[in-house]
Amino acid sequence: MLPEADRPSGLRLFAGTTALAIVIHLLHEAAHMLAAMAYGVSGVMSSKHGPLYL
Repeated sequence: MLPEADRPSGLRLFAGTTALAIVIHLLHEAAHMLAAMAYGVSGVMSSKHGPLYL
């Protein structure tokens, strides 16, 4: 077996952690977007002044 297969090289490790960070960031952004949409919809439905968040 190749020595590189036993442990990830620095570049591969960097690429892996970067990809993981990007995925986590995108999931985090999606969670924020969903929370903002849910908050906006509930704010519109409960507001006495009409749709404030459109």
